[in-house]
Amino acid sequence: MTKQHIKVSVSAFKSALSLIPTPLVSQSGNIGCYRLLATDGNLTVMSYNLTASGSAYIPDVEGTDMDIVIPASLVKILMFGSKDLHLEVVGNQLVNKNNKNKISLINTEDWLDDIEVMGESVFLGDLVSNLKSASLFACEDREILKRVKISSSGLFATNGHVAYAAELGTGVDNDLFLPTSAIPYLTKQCDAVFGSDGNIKITTADSDVIVFGSNPGNYPPVEHLFPKSLKYQADINTEKALAILALIKGVGANSAVDIINQDNRLHIAFSSDTVEILEDVGVEDLTEWETISFSSRYLGQVLAGSEIKTLRQNSPTTAAIFESEGIKALLMPIMKR
Repeated sequence: MTKQHIKVSVSAFKSALSLIPTPLVSQSGNIGCYRLLATDGNLTVMSYNLTASGSAYIPDVEGTDMDIVIPASLVKILMFGSKDLHLEVVGNQLVNKNNKNKISLINTEDWLDDIEVMGESVFLGDLVSNLKSASLFACEDREILKRVKISSSGLFATNGHVAYAAELGTGVDNDLFLPTSAIPYLTKQCDAVFGSDGNIKITTADSDVIVFGSNPGNYPPVEHLFPKSLKYQADINTEKALAILALIKGVGANSAVDIINQDNRLHIAFSSDTVEILEDVGVEDLTEWETISFSSRYLGQVLAGSEIKTLRQNSPTTAAIFESEGIKALLMPIMKR
């Protein structure tokens, strides 16, 4: 009887692993493994964890058909020192005949069942850059906010402190919600099917990944939070402002900073028991302005990613808008005692 065996380059194998979810190597069972399925000269590498399952495809592989499961923690042993993998099943072990290293096989019977995702299909390639930016404003610990809203008018996200809006054409008719856990699998050439159960299937030429989602429930109407008319406006030199905020972070990780008019120029002002800072961050002279205070942490978040941002506000107690090239971030001021 012919032993199961395949030949595949290490570079192609590593590339496949990079396209699919990272197994939980600290967990027992198949959730900490890779499945290798070779049929008709094509190799499919599969994995899953708590947030996603995926398959990556390697064409034109030499060898026989194969269906095995291997511990993810031991894969580097197979690849060590080799440019190519010549993998052969010997009993309950998998051997790389090029470096003679062996690892144990795992039972395939408990592998995750196939998941079918039915719903609206959308080409996301043109939105990838904006989706990645929007995801930075999504919440990390509140389930309902761990997603980006895709609507016909643009992309929206919030973490409860800062709101993000990118006003652009998306090509969607209905509101869709992309979990932040899907972001690592997006490429410039990917389609996504948004299932009614919250699961999302992301497809590229080389892989399919299903991101486990959930119903967004009462996701806040982020697009309606942005005020239409604001009285005061000033441009900020964000590169300098971020450098100043980095200095302030050394004093207090989340300190209150003031944006003030000093000699008709926009300044960042900060004071503590040990430090006083007053730095010009304006781009041009001011006419009218009201002092407004922000959390240094969230101010730094909204200023990142652009050399100049326009700050618009009405008063020290209402939401302010930071805007650059069609991208908006809303930030609530803080009231200093």
